[in-house]
Amino acid sequence: MLLLFNTSGGYFLYKVKDTNALKQPNKFHKHLGEILEVQAFEKFNSLEDSTEACRVVSDNDVPESLKNFLKKNIEDLSSETLIVDDPKLGNQLKGDLGLNFMFDNVMMDLFRSIRTQIDTFLEEYSSSSLKNTSVGVAHNLSRYRIQFSANKLDTSLIQAVSILEDLDKQINMISMRIKEWYGQHFPNLEKVVSDMLNYCHVVDIIGFSVNAPDKYDELVDVIGEELADEVIAASKLSSGVDITDTDLDVIQSFAKTLIRCIERRNRISTFLHNRVEIIAPNVVHLLGHTLAAKMISHAGSLMQMAKWPASTIQIIGAEKSFFQAVKENHKTPKYGFIFQSSIVSGTNPDYKGKIARQLGCELAKSSRVDGFSEMEEKEVTIGYDGKERLVKSISECNSQKKKKTERGSRYQSGAGRSRSTGYNNRHDVQMGRNRGPPRKKQRY
Repeated sequence: MLLLFNTSGGYFLYKVKDTNALKQPNKFHKHLGEILEVQAFEKFNSLEDSTEACRVVSDNDVPESLKNFLKKNIEDLSSETLIVDDPKLGNQLKGDLGLNFMFDNVMMDLFRSIRTQIDTFLEEYSSSSLKNTSVGVAHNLSRYRIQFSANKLDTSLIQAVSILEDLDKQINMISMRIKEWYGQHFPNLEKVVSDMLNYCHVVDIIGFSVNAPDKYDELVDVIGEELADEVIAASKLSSGVDITDTDLDVIQSFAKTLIRCIERRNRISTFLHNRVEIIAPNVVHLLGHTLAAKMISHAGSLMQMAKWPASTIQIIGAEKSFFQAVKENHKTPKYGFIFQSSIVSGTNPDYKGKIARQLGCELAKSSRVDGFSEMEEKEVTIGYDGKERLVKSISECNSQKKKKTERGSRYQSGAGRSRSTGYNNRHDVQMGRNRGPPRKKQRY
């Protein structure tokens, strides 16, 4: 029986001299030298080799250097039993080399005793150099994990959602101010141009409303010929008040600022759509790009969302209402952000809760497929199947509602009631008549 001890400095292979002593963990610390002896040692050539070996082991795989080390120092792999400190590594060695392994809590005590006596027990390697190597490997491995972290895409997605929400607030605030300020001078423009980007372009181009006919060519290039004709016609009928040149300069500067904000928002929105399509295609197919990104951002990451149950995903965004309802012993909310989905919002009010529960279940499955899938190009089969089931359930709910409505209308019209043939007076009672025989009159 052999023991494999992995360190940041190299591989140690020990031979168990006394197998019966393995059943007595209280003797490990004092008699460790009598139980084990060094059979082989292989030192890593560089810090990069040590880091690569640790990375491969942490990814539940066996490094090639370890395979070669075991083949070199063990004559018959199939008949030998190897004590390891990680059952996942033991399973990999058994599958790749056919090597039997041993792992239990007693063996963990044995490895713990080896680590506590590392100064005297590891004859081929000093404790100080091993400590320095371990620190270097830890730094390199941490740097590698951060550099190639799967959550990096989630982080950029979360920041993009936050920036998009901040830009929306800023755009809405500036838009309201520009419309109120410029609307005093040209009130008819808001009715003609509903899009805020085109509205700002018109304000920046024409300035005063009387200048609209002179700026016709520029308006056509920006907003189109049809809309430009409507703007010129509205400017001739405008009944607004006059404003000063100073006021117009401030309004136009804010209009230019808003144009840049809207263009920046469109670029971030495009980036967000492309990124969430890569990260969670199945979730996107169920919710859409914006809502899927919003839910992943609120959850913290796609992996965190994949670990949550369907009931938690169902009320993402309504946590405050949920805990308030639990505290006051009221009914808990049925949905959070998923109410913004067309699947839930377009359903009959009587079945919104049912569809929200089904959508939560489908999102739980889709997020787990997107989060834990190891394929480079993720398939959208789960999202397609889930949406088909939801559409089918919605159609069934609508048909049930239609049948209930028809049944109720028939009952109100009398078609569903049995008609009476006549009036039955057998059970009629006259109040005050059932008091027995009349009393006789008494003479005085």
